[in-house]
Amino acid sequence: MAATTQKRKVISAVTAVVVSAAILLTGTFAWQSISQVALNERTGEVNPGGRLHDDFDGTNKDVYVENFMSEAEGGVPIYARVRLDEYMEIGAGAGLKTGDAHYASKEAVSLMTGADINDVSTWKTHIPDAADDPFHTYWEWTTGGSTIYMPTFNKNKDSLKADINGTYDGTDATDNIYYDDYVAYTAGESKTADAVYDNDDNTIDEGDSAVNPDNITTVEETHTAANTQSGMVMTMQEWIDAGSQPGAYWVYDVDGWAYWAQAIEPGTATGLLLDGISLQKEPGDNWYYGINVVGQFATMGDWGTAEGSDGFFGENDGPAPTDNALFLLNQAAGRSLTVTVSAAGNATQAKLGDTLQMSAAVKLGDAAHSNQAVSWSVPNRADSGTTINANGLLTIGGNETVGSTLTVRAVSRADSTVVGEYSIKVNSSWDTSGIGDITPGTLNTATVDGIEYYVLVRNGNNALLLTKDLQEQRRFDGSSPKWETSALRTYLNGDWLNAQMTLSQHAVETTIYTRSTYNGTEFTATQDKVFLLSEADVYGTQNLITAQAKDYTLGTEGVILPSNMRAATLNGTNTGYYLRSLRGDSGYVSEVKNDGNLDYAYYSVSVVGVRPALWVNLAG
Repeated sequence: MAATTQKRKVISAVTAVVVSAAILLTGTFAWQSISQVALNERTGEVNPGGRLHDDFDGTNKDVYVENFMSEAEGGVPIYARVRLDEYMEIGAGAGLKTGDAHYASKEAVSLMTGADINDVSTWKTHIPDAADDPFHTYWEWTTGGSTIYMPTFNKNKDSLKADINGTYDGTDATDNIYYDDYVAYTAGESKTADAVYDNDDNTIDEGDSAVNPDNITTVEETHTAANTQSGMVMTMQEWIDAGSQPGAYWVYDVDGWAYWAQAIEPGTATGLLLDGISLQKEPGDNWYYGINVVGQFATMGDWGTAEGSDGFFGENDGPAPTDNALFLLNQAAGRSLTVTVSAAGNATQAKLGDTLQMSAAVKLGDAAHSNQAVSWSVPNRADSGTTINANGLLTIGGNETVGSTLTVRAVSRADSTVVGEYSIKVNSSWDTSGIGDITPGTLNTATVDGIEYYVLVRNGNNALLLTKDLQEQRRFDGSSPKWETSALRTYLNGDWLNAQMTLSQHAVETTIYTRSTYNGTEFTATQDKVFLLSEADVYGTQNLITAQAKDYTLGTEGVILPSNMRAATLNGTNTGYYLRSLRGDSGYVSEVKNDGNLDYAYYSVSVVGVRPALWVNLAG
């Protein structure tokens, strides 16, 4: 439909003719603004049931989309986008086109350089709040809302013609009603007319040359006026900021295409994109204003070459949806965006200091999303040296907690609410025995250098080990019961430790406190890699009296040897073993008896079991 609106400057107001604004409208299908024929010759698709509506009475301007196929007719949900292109010129001869009388003398100038009234492809696509918009100094648009519409009688799937309610029919001095055929419907109102259906096996819109019954067939039907949905209009950024959810919204993308953000179900119509126009500033000369409306429709998932399929887009079919528009369409279609994270070689473990290449795949439903970009992070890292770069290369920090599980996270750049995660267990760079996997205080053991150990305590990557069994029987010392000068301390930190090929490389020297006298309050500090537990560590006492914090190996109150670990064996026989604490009087040290109860032994005479304890660093 094409019509012109002109305001002629005249000498006498008596002879002036007031003419309303004109609206130009075209309608197409399936993301293709040239013709339906080109699409169908290539893909074999037909119009899925979309019809662009343009209702205009000179002021009220309703633009919306109908899915004219009912479920009974095999209708399916469809998806729509609409573009509004504007043109305005001011000056003598405004509105004249090639072929019109006096066109050669036309002096009107377009508001937009390069725009041609004869070629709608040169008109400017409306983008809300665009800085280079000259039209809305003159015109104000009302957007969104709903209307009552009469379902289209044009049910020919080959047809690209829009359903127009209200056509400009010209005017003269005695008739200033320009849209005589406009009908304002009321809900429930019925209309009986011939509905037009396709009746051939081609995909050509024959238009006014269609022959009944060769190309089309007509069926008398009664349609009932109904309410469209009520829609809101927003920008793409506003939609994203609001949570990117499907709904009754027209969402303007940055290229000027407005997308309906949910499926249009069979037999329903969208809310309004455009609801009205009003002149805000009267031009000072003859003027012409036009809006070219382009509607395009698709079925689920057929979004175009941007998704890697033939789709609706080719060299002459117009632009594919942007990444944000693709995301919106898939949200509207209920196709979930997912991020799947994987590791090179499907690895599930990595050692301290290792690097591991991670990858992420972003999908919409079963199809790859055009935007594969993700933001990487390791949210539960314990070491700042654990990093992952923009390309997904994970580096395990040297002080990461051995035995912990790192979460590698990839967040979609298309939608920051969509996250993929992958778990990587951290292993020691040297320990293959499983120390890092043992829960402290349990009866699980790890074997290192041929000896079984319990894990009593973990402090970061330091683990306190205690041999499960006694290693041998020895005297404590020949001349003193004091730990700091004992032969047993010298032996354990010398010959015994040196014989442990692995643990000798990773034992941690620790400050150990021991009472200077069995009943005194002074302590002596030693630096040991291997030591014996104290009476406090096993029973919570010192010489049968409640222990102080320094009596404990950890320097804080709390028994660290569970009662079910107290008794120990030597060569399969329960045997008593030394503790490092002074006991009874100056000649004795504490002993755990073969039944696990507290006793004491004479330091220079008794040959008692030896049960070493030591801190090891799993990270180095």
